[in-house]
Amino acid sequence: MKLGAISTTLIEYPLKEAAARMNELGLDYIEIGVGGYVPKNHCNPELLLKDEGKSSRFRDILEENELTLSAFAVHGEPLHPDPGIARSYREDYLNACRLAEKIGLGRLSLMAGLPEAGEGGIYPNWVLSAFPTKNLDIIEWQWEKRLIPYWKEQ
Repeated sequence: MKLGAISTTLIEYPLKEAAARMNELGLDYIEIGVGGYVPKNHCNPELLLKDEGKSSRFRDILEENELTLSAFAVHGEPLHPDPGIARSYREDYLNACRLAEKIGLGRLSLMAGLPEAGEGGIYPNWVLSAFPTKNLDIIEWQWEKRLIPYWKEQ
């Protein structure tokens, strides 16, 4: 059996130290946070896409520590009702996709997004209960009008 962990468990350390610790623990895989709520101190896709030296060093650190990159984690709110906030998370997602494609990584872990409860809402809202039954209308609107259309475009 092979085991892995997400690098954010060691986010307070630079990638080199976090990877070394994961290797010491006997882990085989590493999922690296690359944006959204996750700080980009272990991997900033935008910088790695622009600087081949940094990109090479990133790959070297993983190789030196015998870790296989399993996924990039982009945990953000691309459906936030504030367009500026949504745009920032979307950029993180797109940069992660570009870097993943460049290095041959086929997996990202994401949050689907947190839309508003209805047309014109200004606060993110995710309904957790079908009671009262009016909530079913909100859930349907969020899925049919926000989540599914957004991710189909991506």
